[in-house]
Amino acid sequence: MQRDPWLIRNTKRLFTILRTSGQIRHLARFLASHTPGYLFDKPSPWLGFDAIDYLAARISPGWRVFEYGSGGSTLFWLKSGAEVVSIEHDADWYAQMQQRLMQNP
Repeated sequence: MQRDPWLIRNTKRLFTILRTSGQIRHLARFLASHTPGYLFDKPSPWLGFDAIDYLAARISPGWRVFEYGSGGSTLFWLKSGAEVVSIEHDADWYAQMQQRLMQNP
């Protein structure tokens, strides 16, 4: 059985999360966020889970968002009905995001 190098390097952090009051409720989402395809399956901004939940509960269609760097946050805002302008410097990543957005307008 092959061991996950990420999990081995971060075991201490995982135990810290388990001991920290209030953070255990995020453990499943934290672990899931490190699986392949998570960015596209569960789009979310690069923020703490409490901040994501706060925004998700308050965002409404028609919001206008400007961001540096596209990715999970772009998909999160668009899924919520926001108008998004992203500045992306990586041409390869831009092409991947553009393809993704064309598949799921």
